Amino acid sequence: WNESTRTLKVVFGKTYGFPYLATGMRFVEVTFEARVNNEILTYETDETHTVHTVGNQATVDFTNQAGQKTTYKTNKAEVHTGQIIVTKRDAKDDTLLEMVFFKIASSEENALAGNYLKKKGGNILDVNDTGYTDVDAADYVIKTDQNGTAKFEGLLDYTEDGLGTKTGKTYWIVETQAKQGYNLLNGPAAVTFDPNQGDDVVKEGYKASITVKNSKGFTLPKTGGAGTALFTAGGVALMGVAILLVVIGRKKGAKGEKAK
Repeated sequence: WNESTRTLKVVFGKTYGFPYLATGMRFVEVTFEARVNNEILTYETDETHTVHTVGNQATVDFTNQAGQKTTYKTNKAEVHTGQIIVTKRDAKDDTLLEMVFFKIASSEENALAGNYLKKKGGNILDVNDTGYTDVDAADYVIKTDQNGTAKFEGLLDYTEDGLGTKTGKTYWIVETQAKQGYNLLNGPAAVTFDPNQGDDVVKEGYKASITVKNSKGFTLPKTGGAGTALFTAGGVALMGVAILLVVIGRKKGAKGEKAK
């Protein structure tokens, strides 16, 4: 690996590489794993591809037994990340709301359990990733600006199987702090990427979006919740007191009539 040129070089030498190549193999596959860092969020490849996309290309230099040199370049492969744009509005008049905070999870179960995606040193970590529980790993939090928008960036937008079939990733957005005077969103909201979207269609990269609306005023607790149980118990108690007072009142009235 050459850090200055950002290239990985694999050399097939006479001792190890050539003996295998000389057996008549038609294909050679070189596989390696790499982590895309946060520089992808500001990197541009050319005029037709904007942020969140970088290109990978392999160059093969080969010299055959006759001493003939050949250079071959593969097609350019795109490596990109997705972004989710959250827009916050008033449910009544569509006013854009700022200073609203959101977190994000990779599944509904994680969202309900509070197991959000975390950021550490420019990397985005999910629950089972190494470093997720480290003290310097913090929940990935965004807040809306004066235009009522905020972005989750650097996300995996789809998965692909060995046959080239793409499946869009789904994330769950959780509102953790509402604007003063407004009610929080009452549960996680799902956002799914379109696996067929991309720089060839949308020149601004891979995006998904969601609009979240909030209302003002008092909101009744959910059915079956602890708040409902308290209200029910309180109502039953008040009814019991009322019935008792009526019964006592009737007894006193009956005694008064006998005394007369």
